[in-house]
Amino acid sequence: MQSLGHSAQRGRKHIVEEKQKNEANLKENEGYIAQNTALMKQQKADLDAKAEAEKAADKERKEKQIAAENVLKGWDTRKEKEAAAVAGNKAIGEDSTQLDQLTDDESS
Repeated sequence: MQSLGHSAQRGRKHIVEEKQKNEANLKENEGYIAQNTALMKQQKADLDAKAEAEKAADKERKEKQIAAENVLKGWDTRKEKEAAAVAGNKAIGEDSTQLDQLTDDESS
């Protein structure tokens, strides 16, 4: 009888030890879960920041490309204007030369 009571007591002690061990493991696992959750949140924040930086860089590149294209268009326009001005000056010069010739002819 006494050995039966002693065996039951050891069984309860074993159950209590297992319960304590399981609770300790559970707390340890909860700590790991909290660490992993914090790490994942940080990684997500880092990825979001990287994506935002890439988006801003893409926008800046597009703006620079548009500005460069506009400058090139301006150069084309400027060249066209210069060519027109040169042609105009030549025409004016030719007209004035012809006018000079006419006035010279009339004078003679």
